[in-house]
Amino acid sequence: MAEKLTNKSTHVSSIARFSFERCDIIKSLFEQRCNEEELPFETLEDDSLRVIDGDMEVRFTACGQDCAFHIVATRQLDLIEICSTITEGLAQIDPSLSKLSWSHAADTLDSPDCLTLATIIEREAIGCSWWRLVLEVSPVEITKFLGAHWHVQVLRPGRPGRDPVWPVVNAHGLVEWPTGQNELSRRVFTIRSVDQSKNTISLDIYRHDRGSSCRWAETVLIGDVIGLWGPSGRRGPEGHSILVGGDETAVPAILRALGTLPPTTTGCAVLMVGDEGDVQPNPSNQIAIKWLFRARGDDLVAVFCETPMPAPDANLWFAASQEQARAVREHARGDRALERSQIKALTYWS
Repeated sequence: MAEKLTNKSTHVSSIARFSFERCDIIKSLFEQRCNEEELPFETLEDDSLRVIDGDMEVRFTACGQDCAFHIVATRQLDLIEICSTITEGLAQIDPSLSKLSWSHAADTLDSPDCLTLATIIEREAIGCSWWRLVLEVSPVEITKFLGAHWHVQVLRPGRPGRDPVWPVVNAHGLVEWPTGQNELSRRVFTIRSVDQSKNTISLDIYRHDRGSSCRWAETVLIGDVIGLWGPSGRRGPEGHSILVGGDETAVPAILRALGTLPPTTTGCAVLMVGDEGDVQPNPSNQIAIKWLFRARGDDLVAVFCETPMPAPDANLWFAASQEQARAVREHARGDRALERSQIKALTYWS
């Protein structure tokens, strides 16, 4: 059973109430989404459905045709994003529900505090596989990026040469993203490092031929201003014992995580990069890294699945393509017979 959130006085919350003839359909789809996302949920005595995921709680109640969603979160960003996700899902059931209003709307500024403007002050090639962009933010904004959330959406004009139009929170309490010619490119990247003394954030962007973000990183000008939406997501791999794996898209998150693990953590990491020129220093004294190279035809999934677990109760953390993550997840549940709580196999690209 999910544990209740504590200290709710430090949280933000919002409620949306609406009428719908088939509340059972909404509840069924909510349960289905929880199962797909592997989110723990429970049905309470009043037949309401509750989900608790980390520092966020979502509760759906229905009485006849009267429905309500109640959200509790620790941060405005999480609150707004889950409200937006729920509204988008409801609109697919009935378009009229797209106008759902959330109670936090009256307290939300037009410019949400999850938007940070950053100036690009440096670009550096890291091996042959990444561009490292160093971004400067204000002394007030830098504190947002010191916590447990490591991922940001990088916002920039979708059409080169246009001035950016930034998102706002509308009267319904939902994010209103620019559309048409003002539409923004929104790609998620891991924050590689934060230097509070310099008010800077570093992002390592994987270089490959198929991505618009790669082309942008190669041509972006020093002094350009971009938006950062977040931070969101959680830290990388954690636990007293870990088996970690990933490709070039996951290397920034994995290396940052290895550098922040307690000295008592044991385990190993299997990382796929282009060739020997992409090998980076190991920030951990206790986690060994096995480097694999595309240039010599190494198979990330095969090697990772053959690597022994460092301990029976160790955590497994893997991130790469959707297909590779699925294969590792199936292997972890089947051949390794691990508990779900021990497995994180994430899709970083498809």
